[in-house]
Amino acid sequence: MKPQPFRRYRHKDSLEPEKGRKILRSFLDAEKSRNQRKKENKMSTKKTSSFRTQALSVLTVRHGREVAEALRASAIRKLLHGEYKYIQAAVMRLESGEVTDERVLHPLETVREKIGQLLPAEVIGSKAEFIHAGYDSEGDIWAVATVPDYSGRGTELQAIVSKIERFLEVRQKLIDEALGERLYSSLLR
Repeated sequence: MKPQPFRRYRHKDSLEPEKGRKILRSFLDAEKSRNQRKKENKMSTKKTSSFRTQALSVLTVRHGREVAEALRASAIRKLLHGEYKYIQAAVMRLESGEVTDERVLHPLETVREKIGQLLPAEVIGSKAEFIHAGYDSEGDIWAVATVPDYSGRGTELQAIVSKIERFLEVRQKLIDEALGERLYSSLLR
């Protein structure tokens, strides 16, 4: 079988210049609207990201103030003797909203370690608690766990530790979000 020569076919509309212009115009309009949607999506993503960062900032400051209030209200001064002035400076930073300052981390870690050493002495027994374990097709899954039962002072110390841990978790999310936003904006340039 002999190969057929390539033939160029014309579309029937291509013979009419006015129809060709209309087709080209409609294609260009569609392209323009597609580009406009892309630009709007970029702007809405930036607005959403900016809003999320602002919300995380407010949440981090709130948690920082809660930690500062808990440390001021507790009897932590007696537990930390010579280190209290160092911790008091971190508390003042948290109260003023300086939550991303690296000088806040070490004092909070010191408090958490010290309380971790003291908590075993505050255990007065154990109790069973329901803990949310997950979900399945029928709904929530709950488990029973045996947890330590603390004295009044131990409960106060445990509350301080959980506030510190929550603050550190939200603070890290804020830092990650800000760094991700900075990276995203540098990639768009």
